[in-house]
Amino acid sequence: MEAPDLPAPDDVVQNLLEQLFGKESLVVLLFVILVFLSSWWKVLRSVAAGAGQAYGRFRTVDMPRKTRVALNAVIVVVSQSLYLIVGHLVAVEMGVLLGLREGVPLPDYVNWGNVPATAHWDPFTEVYFIISVLVVILAHVVAVQKWSPWPLFAVSIPGFLSAALLIFAGLGALIGYNEGDPQYTTEVVWSYWVVLAVLVGYLILFFLAVTSPGRFRQSWKEKPRKLYVWEEWGD
Repeated sequence: MEAPDLPAPDDVVQNLLEQLFGKESLVVLLFVILVFLSSWWKVLRSVAAGAGQAYGRFRTVDMPRKTRVALNAVIVVVSQSLYLIVGHLVAVEMGVLLGLREGVPLPDYVNWGNVPATAHWDPFTEVYFIISVLVVILAHVVAVQKWSPWPLFAVSIPGFLSAALLIFAGLGALIGYNEGDPQYTTEVVWSYWVVLAVLVGYLILFFLAVTSPGRFRQSWKEKPRKLYVWEEWGD
């Protein structure tokens, strides 16, 4: 017996809105975008909650010093490696956006899978990669010197400004779509929010790449005791 294809609550609401306002209406499009953002927010919140619970257990469980050091070393290597790899792909897309090279246009999120095939080095991506490497090196210097890592977050200011611009541009695209402007198709409107989600993920990787060396140094210098992963630096 084949299981029935039962609609989810979001599908029911979307179908109702389509009947009331039309399939191509602004109300329906806004609802779909809100569901999309809400689903990703729930995923990120679940991941954060899981990470918080894991670190909470670390605070109450005695762990061998070698285990603590190895755990934080893995976090450093993984987060900083992903930060550099994703940063290179971001630089490639920025080069395409600025007209410095040919490739998959940034709004063409459907074909983003082809970006790695076009991720060749050029002066722009090389400079961007060097800056990313310097950020990683400075993160280790800050950890060794027991300085506050917050000055390094100045590098991420353009990212946060870009996120704000994407939000305003996305809302503007929604208004243009509602007014029937032909340049604001459904794909164009979606592109703003998809790019915003990628940017937020990249900023999270930046945060981990900058802060993880400090946690590694803490675990390296600590005497055998309970693990305090999120202690303030310099305590």
